[in-house]
Amino acid sequence: MILEPGKYYHLFSRGNNRGKIFFKKENYDYFIHSKILHYMLDYMDVLAWSLLPNHYHLTVLIKPMEDIFIAAERDFGKIPYQVLVNLPELALQDINLPNFKNLANLNSTELKTKLAARLVTERLRRCLLGYAKAINKQENRTGSLFQKIMRRDHLPEIDDLRRNIAYIHRNPIHHRMCHEYSQWGHSSYNHYLKNRNNKPTDAPIIAYDIFGGSDAFFKYHDKYLYHWKEKYIEDWE
Repeated sequence: MILEPGKYYHLFSRGNNRGKIFFKKENYDYFIHSKILHYMLDYMDVLAWSLLPNHYHLTVLIKPMEDIFIAAERDFGKIPYQVLVNLPELALQDINLPNFKNLANLNSTELKTKLAARLVTERLRRCLLGYAKAINKQENRTGSLFQKIMRRDHLPEIDDLRRNIAYIHRNPIHHRMCHEYSQWGHSSYNHYLKNRNNKPTDAPIIAYDIFGGSDAFFKYHDKYLYHWKEKYIEDWE
């Protein structure tokens, strides 16, 4: 799974063997606030999320490459072994890795981009592993909590982004968890709704710009509620 700097993605995964990944209300809050929004803060902006009992959806914007390197040097100390294993091209470079401070000697922009992408992926892997360990302890279970491969879709166009954000917010309705966006407490829709008239933070600013403003954001969602395409629902759900 590669998450390149400066690009938008739809990330989604489900429980191993379609099993539950959220068992209590506290699990939803812990996953999104203590793990994803906190742990990944300097690696990605999370523009939308929806958490269902056995799967989750995220719309994210990966941070710029240099921001990722600064965060990774602080968080990892040195380039993780797992990252180096997945980037054998680095071994051919005349620099003393895994020290981050030697990245200035790495002249290949393409290789730097790959390294940044791998660092984001490794940070996210550790984030999800930490959540899985906490749940396994809570539920007295063993084994994988999530399916092995997180799926990700690159969202290259503005229309893709708008549709994906609305799709994620509508997902609980599709799964008959509720009838209106605001009725499901484990999605970012209520986060936007509650802060509609307040000064937005970074992620809402980005999302509102994608739709052309906060009013346009909610108007699009209202229209999408009744005029969406079933083909966007993935079979794996």
